[in-house]
Amino acid sequence: MRVRIDDGWLWIGNEAFPLRHISHVGQRTLEVDRQAAWRRFGKLAGISLLLFVPLIAIAGDVFTIVLLAVLTALLWWLLSRLHKPALYGLVIHVGGTRRDALWNAVKSELDHLVREITRAIGRPDAVKTTFYVEHAVQGDYLRRYGAGGHGEQQHLGLAGGKAG
Repeated sequence: MRVRIDDGWLWIGNEAFPLRHISHVGQRTLEVDRQAAWRRFGKLAGISLLLFVPLIAIAGDVFTIVLLAVLTALLWWLLSRLHKPALYGLVIHVGGTRRDALWNAVKSELDHLVREITRAIGRPDAVKTTFYVEHAVQGDYLRRYGAGGHGEQQHLGLAGGKAG
């Protein structure tokens, strides 16, 4: 994603922020709620065992294979949640409104961007530069970090949103 500082404006993709009106630049971290993922896994695995163990006692091998497939799928789901990396958000306050302007998977890229934007705020007409943020994250990828770490909540990039 292209981030450009030019003529007193901060451009993030197609969005423009006037440097003179930015009162704060910072970061926030969005992480998967690992405890909620473990709780959900335990609940679903317990329900599966309660449903299939009596059926295994009655019908045997067919339901044993089905139970193993269900538990394998649940384990895959759990591991996919537990191995999601943290995301780092660029937070900009403009006119008293907080906005998550950019999400990135690499903290060092965002650290550098925060420093450069802060430097540009001090000299809004003097600095002209362009950054290409290689690890920017957008769209459906953020959906996986929703409420409880399960992916039901879409992050809209608005202030005050809690994830996990």
